[in-house]
Amino acid sequence: MSLSSAGPDPDAEQSAGESGLLQIELRMAVRRATLQDATELVRLRSLACEHIAQQRGGAVALLSEFSDQDALKASLEPGADRERLVIIALIGDAPVGYCSAAIAQLEQGYALCRISELFVESPAQEIGMGALLLQFTTEWALERQCAGIDATVMPGDRETKNFFETFGLVARAITVHQDLPGR
Repeated sequence: MSLSSAGPDPDAEQSAGESGLLQIELRMAVRRATLQDATELVRLRSLACEHIAQQRGGAVALLSEFSDQDALKASLEPGADRERLVIIALIGDAPVGYCSAAIAQLEQGYALCRISELFVESPAQEIGMGALLLQFTTEWALERQCAGIDATVMPGDRETKNFFETFGLVARAITVHQDLPGR
């Protein structure tokens, strides 16, 4: 499965006639990540970690939720867990974002898609790349008969919270934390 936004290749420039405008439409796509994407995923994940580190609670989140980069790479292996998804967002052939999600089987047959990481580089955030990543993930979750999707947003990260709310994801829990003396 892959998603793409209609439009010619970025190299296909089109003139708008007499107006003198030059229009370039971008080819945007989302697809499953492969082992060949590992280097770019590491780069994108590093940028995501920099963003999280700047957020309130980011230092603890990086230690607890983002500590296992090997698991992300392992999920790219052929024959990897069918209940885990890693996708990459591209403009042309350039990777600009990624998403990692997994299915959690809860009690009473309730399956939950948990988005552990969703990141898009700043220049590509305003053109719908995050929406393509979330749409692909939602379709994947529906195919696996998930009844819901969860994602975590750092406190005070209004932009990310607003992004998820645009697609119907709303807060259902808030994690509270206190640093203890001596550490």
